[in-house]
Amino acid sequence: MGADERDARRIFDAYVDRGGNFIDTPTSTPWHLERFVGEFAGDRRERLVTPPKYTLTTRPGDPNAGGNHRKSMVRSVDASLKRLKTDYIDLLYLHVWDFTTPVEEIMRAMTTSCALASLYVGISDTPGSCRSRACRRSPICAAGRR
Repeated sequence: MGADERDARRIFDAYVDRGGNFIDTPTSTPWHLERFVGEFAGDRRERLVTPPKYTLTTRPGDPNAGGNHRKSMVRSVDASLKRLKTDYIDLLYLHVWDFTTPVEEIMRAMTTSCALASLYVGISDTPGSCRSRACRRSPICAAGRR
């Protein structure tokens, strides 16, 4: 069920006041949690890492509202920026591998995301073979391959 807004603010403030700085906002939770984080962060935003995730659908039945494809990522980033009340994302996660979007499209989109709105990108909840294939085909990972 979770906490109401008043209790959530109290918990958030206690966490940040004690030095916490990583605020996870998984896509499996209601979108109002990102809104809460955006409101609660206020002038402490620079101290915090707020990593939104994308992949899971936001509108069942709409193929453009979820998945790993570029349109899903761009729409998700835009919505998270608004909810978090910020002009950049610290770390954008691809949440779940969809096994339909070509790895080249994912990595090109993530490279563009880094240039436009995200400081860093990551991939979570994904088989290691998919992450390895993505890294081998990515300019993001090219510096690590020598």
